[in-house]
Amino acid sequence: VLPLSYFTDLDNRIRPIVHRRIKSGKKGDDYLQILVDARLDDEIELNELDEKENHHAALTKTSLKIDQDKMIKDIESSRSTRGNLDSPSPSKPYDDDDHGAKSKQVSNFKLTEHEVISSAIFLLSVGVETTATLLTNCTYALAFHPDIQHRLYEVIKSIAEFNSETGEYSFDYDKLTSCEYLDAVVSETLRNLAPVILADRVVSRDCYLEACNVQLRKGDELHLSYYSIMNNPEYWPDPLKFDPERFMGDNKKKIVPGSYCPFGLGPRHCLGMRFSLTEAKLAVAKVLMRFKFTPVPGTSFPPECGRIHGLSNLKIPQVEIVARA
Repeated sequence: VLPLSYFTDLDNRIRPIVHRRIKSGKKGDDYLQILVDARLDDEIELNELDEKENHHAALTKTSLKIDQDKMIKDIESSRSTRGNLDSPSPSKPYDDDDHGAKSKQVSNFKLTEHEVISSAIFLLSVGVETTATLLTNCTYALAFHPDIQHRLYEVIKSIAEFNSETGEYSFDYDKLTSCEYLDAVVSETLRNLAPVILADRVVSRDCYLEACNVQLRKGDELHLSYYSIMNNPEYWPDPLKFDPERFMGDNKKKIVPGSYCPFGLGPRHCLGMRFSLTEAKLAVAKVLMRFKFTPVPGTSFPPECGRIHGLSNLKIPQVEIVARA
């Protein structure tokens, strides 16, 4: 559990940035700007890059719209009950040239300042421990699979840009995030050695799950075992095998919707998904350009894991690191 001072410090750093953006009208090319500009019913579009980064097998434009509508109703209902923490911005029409419409009336509600700052803090908070665990698990898996490690190195080398003056490698954002094999390795790590192994949810209404013959009542607590789903041989043949090919080409299209859920599913899936993936991919790429990983004595694959507060941790998170010539 993080101390209150941690969040207070982040609030003190983020709030002035939000105020400056709104006052000056200057926009930044970052996640915070998306939050500042966001309206509850802004249309969500999946571009080509989004499709390549799609880590939810069931995520489509239709499912996004359904989830979005549900969230709008929940938020507006919550606001009408407790009142706004900040004054909402007035509704304004905007041109929708891409679809041939003259104008479209948007929601009366923009995200409040409180919601913008809370979302930014949440993103930074949840993207630390889980991403660190993902990187640990990925390097561990690569150490035991030298063929996969070598192939990944060659792929990363093909998109790396070397600066002779600084001696450092850099990567173009689009090339890095859309690199298919890097994405496959990270995806398989998230499936095979998922940092988050379970999550809990509270049932919002009575419902009957016919497939399971289970009656759920409003207020019931559900514990969702992501690890069990993503290591179920019914959906993943030879589930303990570390095999990035599961996420390559046509194989990715064969994934059963809902069987791959390292970031959860539906309108409450992990807000920091893209941020975490970008962090992890950049870290793996930079380190792999400099070093090789090999197993150390006393370790094995599949590894022994422990569990702390719903997170999976390797009992011996050690690999040997060798500098590349």
